[in-house]
Amino acid sequence: MTLGRPCHRRPISGSKPCTSSGVVVWFAGLFYLVRLFIYHVEADSLEEPVRAAFKAQYALMEQRLANIITTPGMVVAVLMAVGLLIAQPLWLKQGWMHAKLAVVLALLAYHWFCYRLMGHLRQGTCAWSGGNCGPSMNSPP
Repeated sequence: MTLGRPCHRRPISGSKPCTSSGVVVWFAGLFYLVRLFIYHVEADSLEEPVRAAFKAQYALMEQRLANIITTPGMVVAVLMAVGLLIAQPLWLKQGWMHAKLAVVLALLAYHWFCYRLMGHLRQGTCAWSGGNCGPSMNSPP
């Protein structure tokens, strides 16, 4: 190393592929979780003995997907990304990293929103319907 030249550390070996894998798993889990939410809400149109069984099954599937696949994918992605930022702190001064971190914060908020919606579905207090893309027509404004 020569004097006057900044020392650039190399990223931790394997961090980039692990970060990418975590993001792929996280995204896949979030996308499928929303599909399960739709099935869960559409189960309201079924007759009673079948409705209760389907809603219980969807609640179980949502919980397993969120806790076994989606959240661990998020944890891997975030921890590996933190490792990369520790190895390459100069990236924090670049505009593309600021944009990337903003997207990650938005995804973390969306992840929290999905968990919140999952809790409402489990409790039967969800005001969203399967017939539209917004709050139910029966819910107060």
